[in-house]
Amino acid sequence: MKIAHIFESISDSGVSNVILRLEESMKKMGHEVDCITWKKPTVPFEGVTLKQVEIEGLSNSKGFKKNFLKLFFGVRIAEMLCSGDYVKKLNNKLSLKSYDLIFVHGLSVIPMWKIRESSFFVLHNTKSKLLLSRRFPFLNVFLRKMYFYIYKSHRLLTVSNGIKKDIIDCFKLPEKHFVQSVFNPFPINKIKSLSDEVLSSKIKVPQKYLMSMGRLVRAKRFDRLILAYKKSGVNMPLYIFGSGGKKGQLVRLIEKLDLKDKVFIFDYISNPFPYLKNAHAFILSSDFEGFANVLIESLICGTPIVSTNCKSGPNEILVNEYSKWLCAVNDSDQLANLIVEIVKNPYQVNPAMYQRFSSEKIAQHYLDCINY
Repeated sequence: MKIAHIFESISDSGVSNVILRLEESMKKMGHEVDCITWKKPTVPFEGVTLKQVEIEGLSNSKGFKKNFLKLFFGVRIAEMLCSGDYVKKLNNKLSLKSYDLIFVHGLSVIPMWKIRESSFFVLHNTKSKLLLSRRFPFLNVFLRKMYFYIYKSHRLLTVSNGIKKDIIDCFKLPEKHFVQSVFNPFPINKIKSLSDEVLSSKIKVPQKYLMSMGRLVRAKRFDRLILAYKKSGVNMPLYIFGSGGKKGQLVRLIEKLDLKDKVFIFDYISNPFPYLKNAHAFILSSDFEGFANVLIESLICGTPIVSTNCKSGPNEILVNEYSKWLCAVNDSDQLANLIVEIVKNPYQVNPAMYQRFSSEKIAQHYLDCINY
């Protein structure tokens, strides 16, 4: 089959990593796979069939129509109203009819919602948190109708059951529009191999340490993690890996809580898996996630995890007897108690916790969409 994955750009985001893993697995299964984007890659990549298409208004800030609409209605509404133009330009440069399966990922469904109806929209994040307005809640009546109209136009895949429930509850979308929930793919053997590499000489870590990782943005709530760590009183140091706009605030918080010798922040690294493997435990403190890929990656590396029970993903990963390692989203005291417990009594990771997320199994679920 000939398959297309359409998204904004190759980047260090979780969505981008998921797509590249799907592309790799589908190629190994003998399919022709293209990654179609309209912005330049922001990170190095290899082995990917990339078709970067210049689309005025998406690839750049040009385009009178979009800029005029953006001025009055904002970016998302402008992209929705210009979707017909964008899809036409894309189709002029690449014949979309030549593809057997087309998957449009993440927020790219907004500028691409006029694409052919046989395409699939893949929803990677908790949309009620991303798309509704907190500053101007009176706009949400209109926004709910707008996104209902967008999402009902195509068949939908969600990367967790929590995202599916969120879409149904928030936008009142009927069940019939959902094909299935398909978890994110993980190349288990590749991750294990990468985790065996030698730790970088640039970042020295002690024999035992706690770890967290992600973009340094509000949703990840590293401030909550640092506060909970302070409350826990543990001596094991905490290493945070990530880049983003909240770094300055987090550094100031570390100084304020007198944790400069115990909490350390390092920028994004291309291979974090050796650090995951050597960590005593991994801690996730987010307000919301799409699926929380890093939790599965930690488990593959053999490292136990602690997480907030946020929407969505963690409670679909930490199931049965492992659910006790989830804490309420806004409870830093409970998170502090779990940090103490995981330092004292870390659990052994059972391979059954992550084997159901293998790239081969997940890629096949995507390919099965040809039957819908």
